[in-house]
Amino acid sequence: MNPTLFHLSAGILFLCGFLESVSAQPLEAGAGLLIGLPQSEFRRNVNGVGGGLSGYLAYAPEEQPFSLGIQLAIVNYGSEDTKAIIYGPAVPVSGKVTTSNNILSCHLLGRLQPNTGSLRPYVEGLIGWNNLFTNTMVTDEEADEPVHSDTNLNDNAFSYGGGGGLLIRLSGPDMDNPDGAANGWFLSFGARYLFGGKAKYLKEGSIRRENGTLIFSTLESTTDLFIFSIGAAYHF
Repeated sequence: MNPTLFHLSAGILFLCGFLESVSAQPLEAGAGLLIGLPQSEFRRNVNGVGGGLSGYLAYAPEEQPFSLGIQLAIVNYGSEDTKAIIYGPAVPVSGKVTTSNNILSCHLLGRLQPNTGSLRPYVEGLIGWNNLFTNTMVTDEEADEPVHSDTNLNDNAFSYGGGGGLLIRLSGPDMDNPDGAANGWFLSFGARYLFGGKAKYLKEGSIRRENGTLIFSTLESTTDLFIFSIGAAYHF
């Protein structure tokens, strides 16, 4: 299995298990799209903008203005495709080599926010880790199926940060009473700055072939990210 999909699937299964174990509690769950902008030393080494997915699950009691939970995200900060000839027991076939550079993050999440009402601004703090990994997949273009996958580099870094955002009610049992119960669907907007510790990683162009030998140009720096997100949330 593609390591990116494996990490994301493991995170989703963890969230589902956690949700089942605390189903009787007041919970808030959300997911959405994100844009990640490398900062500081990371920005000097990595050009461009990253994109990905994020999700969270939090304990959010209606009678208290806070929530506590866990946040997961996957960010792709660069990928490249090249052509290759695949040799095997049969005749050589045309193949595609896809190399993707990714960050999987897992953070404990604490928010100050009202858990009732139609507009719910929040400020948050996060602490956790980032896993930076580069994966290469070889695909048989004729059969349209992967034939080989390999993780070229994998490293971890401590991560912490903070941010803020806004939840806007879309539906729920108290639409006629904006100050009423907590349950319902929300549109969510957010931004956060994450300070990432030093890690080794690759970027687009870091893997090249010279005289039949693969050369890896490994980079090392802090891994700060500024993240914008938009998505949906539901308060149970």
